[in-house]
Amino acid sequence: MKKGQIGFSAIHKHSYGLFLLSGILASTKESGVEEFISPCYIVSPQGAKRIVYAIEDCVIVAVHANPTNTQDLDELAKIQCCFSWEAYEEHLKENKL
Repeated sequence: MKKGQIGFSAIHKHSYGLFLLSGILASTKESGVEEFISPCYIVSPQGAKRIVYAIEDCVIVAVHANPTNTQDLDELAKIQCCFSWEAYEEHLKENKL
């Protein structure tokens, strides 16, 4: 992620690990904005939706489960993410979470 870029995440169905290998990243969270200075790792919780801002150029690696070992990125996105709060609520109900 280049310095000055802003990113918006989907709503994640599952928690996942994120490694900030280089740079400085600011991320929204429920209580405000948190700054991460590399190298560090972050565990993003289930149901998180974030806005991130690269304070410096960043190298970021996110690690998500791939239970079906699919190579189809659209299918993997359906496994991992919701793109509306209504879809996330439905996911919670369907999975009794």
